[in-house]
Amino acid sequence: MQMFMKGLLELYVLSKARRGPVSGKEIIRSVSKATKGRWKPSPGSIYPILASAEKQGLLRQKPRKKGSGRKVEYALTAKGKLQLKGKRKKYLTESSKELLQLFPLLYEIAGITVDEKMIGLVTEVDEMLSVYRRNLILLYLQKRVEERKVAITGTVEAMLKHLQEFEGKRASSGGVMR
Repeated sequence: MQMFMKGLLELYVLSKARRGPVSGKEIIRSVSKATKGRWKPSPGSIYPILASAEKQGLLRQKPRKKGSGRKVEYALTAKGKLQLKGKRKKYLTESSKELLQLFPLLYEIAGITVDEKMIGLVTEVDEMLSVYRRNLILLYLQKRVEERKVAITGTVEAMLKHLQEFEGKRASSGGVMR
């Protein structure tokens, strides 16, 4: 789980820098605000990520804005933009698998009994939804609005059909949660 959070933070730093020059302090504030104060990364976790990304050529330091009070700001490089795209896809795939591994533990804590068939079906549904999620994101990024609407509608309809099939499998497997 620690790798999940570390990977999330690295990805967030690059994503934040994609929007424009950003300081470490701004990133810390932004994470805290986005999580409504539930998670405030320490400078000891942010600044090593910034330094490593700069060393890899993913970020570059920008000159300090006069009167801004910031010591250093970082901007995403062209190499950083390419890495961000690849890291997003990899992270979303790997993190969903990592989170799925926690389901049996969470069910046990909650006092819910789930048989192995149900865990298999949940994994199958998650993989299917991951494919649809990626496809929907790619479709959303298309320039032509009308084509995008038609393609997204078709994808959502296919996804709903798949979910109905999984519901039928769940019902026929006798896999229930208690």
